[in-house]
Amino acid sequence: MLIAEVTVNGTMREASSAGFKKIANFIFGNNSPANGAAGSSEKIAMTSPVRMEIEGSKKSDKEVIAMTSPVRMDMGGTESLSNDAKGEVKMSFVMPSKYTKESLPKPKTGDVSITEVPGHVAAVLTFRGHIRGRKLVEKKKQELLDLMQAEGLVPKGDVKLYQYHPPFTYGWQRVNEVLFDIEDKSAKAQ
Repeated sequence: MLIAEVTVNGTMREASSAGFKKIANFIFGNNSPANGAAGSSEKIAMTSPVRMEIEGSKKSDKEVIAMTSPVRMDMGGTESLSNDAKGEVKMSFVMPSKYTKESLPKPKTGDVSITEVPGHVAAVLTFRGHIRGRKLVEKKKQELLDLMQAEGLVPKGDVKLYQYHPPFTYGWQRVNEVLFDIEDKSAKAQ
């Protein structure tokens, strides 16, 4: 899986907004062709809802490619901060699966990086609602840790937040997840 990722600093709301804008700038065409040739950029279109499928059409000499969901936020330990505290957060969009690291357009700005995320096993807690600050993420993280402890699962790394719907979706319709990577016990058994 490929992700376009940025690291931003701010309150939960500021980091979400800033991170989204930077990655949107990349997918909306502020990029260079993957093959390094001179010419037009490639546009990776995003529509609502966040989860989309490949359109594959050509518009204005730019390939339109829909963004997939979820929007990922790596909290990096900042979920424990108060809602108005500033902290560093990594936000990323999952890129459409038709791309490889070699074929995906290259960001023109240094703040967006393309990262390959290997397959992994995770413990996930799904919940609904708007996330207006870190307090809810911390609460859901603690619920997940309690469930993991009861099952004998040990988290690897920091908690991640996945969001599946655009901000204007009603809270009761919004699906979110907090997750921790865990050690894959089945891989060890082989």
